[in-house]
Amino acid sequence: PQELRNLGVRNMNITSLDLENRNLTNLPSSIGKLKNLRNLDLNSNDLTLLPSSIGNLKKLEQLDLNGNNLTLLPDSIGNLKNLVYFSMDGNLLNSLPSSIGNLKKLEVLELNGNNLTLLPSSIGHLKKLTFFGSAENILNSLPESIGKLTKLEVLRLSDNNLESVPRQIGNLKKLTFLGLAANKLTSIPKEIGKL
Repeated sequence: PQELRNLGVRNMNITSLDLENRNLTNLPSSIGKLKNLRNLDLNSNDLTLLPSSIGNLKKLEQLDLNGNNLTLLPDSIGNLKNLVYFSMDGNLLNSLPSSIGNLKKLEVLELNGNNLTLLPSSIGHLKKLTFFGSAENILNSLPESIGKLTKLEVLRLSDNNLESVPRQIGNLKKLTFLGLAANKLTSIPKEIGKL
């Protein structure tokens, strides 16, 4: 839509932008000019790609991309160093860029209902993560670095293709919920007893 093309020109001070359920198929690169943006809601659109300029939103704290058609994320997503909440449920993501590990302030990461077959080992750099949802994907395994997420309280991994769980899962002492239902697990590591 025309109103989106000139986003950054007149609205430099905007801090919250709600574009939920607007049938958007793309975002203009000018979205990156909204330097003061803290909250961006793009839930329930038809986005297939994000412009790399999204990485210019350095003050962004919340990003909701649920219910789109995204198959990949730009590497520049790792520039969003103030991001605390990042939700991408119900997309078509096949993989995540390793730059996701740069989101050091991230507390909530939701990836449920995508096509992920693996998670990058850089996921272990998200030390402030308390909630991680990656249910309803096609994950075959988990990186050992998941054991570095020691602040994690909720870990949702149900409805995947997991055949094993790394023993490092025992490092997640703050876990109050671990969802592993509907996987291909035949055993679980003894370290689970440390939880």
